[in-house]
Amino acid sequence: MKKIILPFILIANTAFTLDSFPYIQPYSVEKAPIKKVVKKQKIEKNNDSDDALLEELPEDSLPEDDFEELPQEDVVLPPDEDKDGVEDSKDKCPHTSSDFQVDKNGCPKTATLHINFPPDEYKVTQNVLDKVSSFAEFLKKNKGYQVVIYGYTDSRGEAKDNQVLSQKRADSVKEALIQLGISEPRLTAIGMGEKNPIADNTFKAGRQKNRRIEIELLK
Repeated sequence: MKKIILPFILIANTAFTLDSFPYIQPYSVEKAPIKKVVKKQKIEKNNDSDDALLEELPEDSLPEDDFEELPQEDVVLPPDEDKDGVEDSKDKCPHTSSDFQVDKNGCPKTATLHINFPPDEYKVTQNVLDKVSSFAEFLKKNKGYQVVIYGYTDSRGEAKDNQVLSQKRADSVKEALIQLGISEPRLTAIGMGEKNPIADNTFKAGRQKNRRIEIELLK
C-alpha cells in the first residue's frame, strides 16, 4: 500500500509547483536592459554661504616638489666700453664721458639758444624765459659742457657803444642761467659788438636778426 501512495504524492506536489509559477521568457544577453547605477557621493554641508570663494593656499604651503627651478642662462651683451648704451660696433664717438647724454650714434647731444633783442635792450624778458629754462635743463643733464655766450648788436650807433651793449646782453643771459641752477664756472659771457652779422643791416629785418645771442658748447 505504501509503494502506491508515495509516487502519487510526489506527482501531485510537482504538478502544484509548476502550475503556481507562470513561465518567464528569458532575455538574451544582448537584449537585456542595462541599468546604470550612480554612486551617491557624500556632500559635506558648508557652513559658509553658497557664494563664498575658495581661499588660495599661500605659496609656502605648497610642496616644494611641485616646483621645478629652471636653469638661468647668462645673457651676453654686446661690448659697450664707455657704458653709454650704444654698442661699440655702432658707436661713432667712443669713450664718451658719462657727463653727457648721447644720441643713437653714441655722440654727445647738443642744444642751442636763440634770443633776439629789441633795439638798445639787453634784459631777458618773460617771453624768452622759457627758452632759457629749456637750455638750463639741457645743461643740467649734460654736466660735461662748458658754455660760451656771445652777445651781438646791429650796426647802428657807435661801435664802442655796441660793444658795451653786446656784453650786457651776454651777461644778462649768463645771469638768467645761474638763477636757473647752472654753476657760474661753467659759463662765459663775451660781447662781440656789431661783428659777424648774419643778415644785412641795411634792412630792418636784417638788423633784428643781428641783435642776438649765440651759444657755443665746449667739452
